[in-house]
Amino acid sequence: MTDLDDPYGCPYCGEPSTRRTTSTYHVDRRMIDDYCDDCSEIVKTESYRIPIVALRMVRERTITLASPKCESAGDAIAIAHKLIGASPVEHVIAIMLNGANEVTGVATVGQGGMSTCPVSIPAVLRAVLTSHAAGFILAHNHPSGDPSASPEDVRVTAALAAAATIVGVPMLDHVIVTADVKIWGSVPS
Repeated sequence: MTDLDDPYGCPYCGEPSTRRTTSTYHVDRRMIDDYCDDCSEIVKTESYRIPIVALRMVRERTITLASPKCESAGDAIAIAHKLIGASPVEHVIAIMLNGANEVTGVATVGQGGMSTCPVSIPAVLRAVLTSHAAGFILAHNHPSGDPSASPEDVRVTAALAAAATIVGVPMLDHVIVTADVKIWGSVPS
């Protein structure tokens, strides 16, 4: 019988073990006493469970576009208006694009009240990176009907554009829509 055939061999290093006592310690579904003297101390101090997780995008619904391309602010406005233009509360969406400027998805990355909407830069980038986008356009609505960018809009746009550049997925534009499709604005970055 070889060391590998030894049912009492140490599962950590493979050394034969004569230790077989009951113990309350369990490591990876094995009794701590299955390990040799040297490894049992290592296993007690180094072993811990790490959760294995997955992050997935889930399709909630679809919208129909005249073209899959989004090559101008007007194209982004049409998409944003269709999704959030008439909403009575502020919403922020990210329009994800592939390398050919085709829309690959849209994610709601913020929802607020009638006049403000908190935007989390990590939440925006998480949605963009999870969707494997080559770039994105940020859009939000102003239920008041005034498409002017607030100082907070400008600040968030600058910070998000800088963060997006760092991770290699550029923010191409930030547009503001209102209930009237003809009244819109762009946030300077």
